[in-house]
Amino acid sequence: MQENDMEPPNTYGGARAGAGRKPIPPDQKASHRSITLPADLWAKVDRLRGDKSASAFFAEKVGAMRGK
Repeated sequence: MQENDMEPPNTYGGARAGAGRKPIPPDQKASHRSITLPADLWAKVDRLRGDKSASAFFAEKVGAMRGK
C-alpha cells in the first residue's frame, strides 16, 4: 500500500450541486453603459445623489420620469 492510499479524497473545489452564483432574474438584469458629462454637471450629480451610487441616482430619476 502506498502512503497516498490512506488519505481521504479531496472534497473541496470543483463542480458540485448548488455551487456557484445563482442566475439573476431577467427583469433584474442590468447592462453597463457610460455617459460623458462636463465636470460641472458631474459635480452637480455628486451633490444631488448624496450617498447613493451614481447608478442608483440615475435609475431613480429615470424611473420617476417613466411614470409621467
